Amino acid sequence: MVFRLLCCMVNIWKEWLDQNPDAKCLPVIFPAVLYHGKKKWKSPRTMGGMIQGGEEFSEHLPDFTVNSMTEEISDGDECSVRMALGTVLYLFKHIFDKEAEDIFAKCR
Repeated sequence: MVFRLLCCMVNIWKEWLDQNPDAKCLPVIFPAVLYHGKKKWKSPRTMGGMIQGGEEFSEHLPDFTVNSMTEEISDGDECSVRMALGTVLYLFKHIFDKEAEDIFAKCR
């Protein structure tokens, strides 16, 4: 999943750069993976975990982690889960609003 996310992110950035050739930086991408399987997720959560010997060369690899919220849910502390989900849903709802456009335009 980490590699699939990286590929999706790179494709999004490539398309964005094609549409914004004078850009000086890339927009932020907040990837979200929703897993609700019966078994605990055991797949690697970092690129270092995906690549043989990756831990030794982690400073040379793309750096992001697929986080898990299962601990918060299983411990009964649903407040942090609701806050995180609320933030993501708010971003999804308002991503094309003028205010969000102004914030992201600072990166161009």
